[in-house]
Amino acid sequence: DGKPVWKTDVLKETGAKNSQWGIATSAVIHDNLVLLNIGTKGTALDKTTGKVVWSSKGEQGYASPVVFEFQGKTCLFLFSEKTLEMVEAKTGKSISSYKWKTKYGVNGGDPLLVPGNKVFISTGYKRGCTLLDYSSGKLEKVWENNLIQSHFGSCVQIGREIYGIDGQTKSKGFLRCISVENGSEKWSTQIGFGSLMAADGKLIVLDEKGTLHFAKAIPDKYVEI
Repeated sequence: DGKPVWKTDVLKETGAKNSQWGIATSAVIHDNLVLLNIGTKGTALDKTTGKVVWSSKGEQGYASPVVFEFQGKTCLFLFSEKTLEMVEAKTGKSISSYKWKTKYGVNGGDPLLVPGNKVFISTGYKRGCTLLDYSSGKLEKVWENNLIQSHFGSCVQIGREIYGIDGQTKSKGFLRCISVENGSEKWSTQIGFGSLMAADGKLIVLDEKGTLHFAKAIPDKYVEI
């Protein structure tokens, strides 16, 4: 009937500090938990009652939690203001932390899981991107460059390539394809700033002026449909 079941003032209940541009996390449901990027290492609520199960202090980034399985445990990747955090979903216990400081603390694009116990992150303001390996339980750099600087959009991986929007709002903005293996560029095209997703073997980009672009998700060259 649309009536509220519960509501929770998460800042009040956790004592967390609001972000400069406001908390931007999406709620991610896993088992009986509502997982939120609030606090440096996240927050979890009971999905049936809204009560805080665990929380963390410090300032969060603007991305949402990403859930994955590692060594028999459900874990999360979370962007804080200055780090990428790897934590246990059930308890909030820290597994590893990787320093990733961006101007204004804007870590906005969701971390991207890559097969083989790897994670790709990308942020704007000339910070760039990196591929990290967490096979050992510790986040370790594989490579880093500035080919994809995601202001707040998320990237996608298809096959052995990563596709993302490089650029800020009101900038030229490039759709770029890079190699998972070493981060080298396969191709790029000036498309403007926008958001990106992939479906049915296609890249779908909505630019900030409202134009919708469909292109083939292939590493050879940019082919617009």
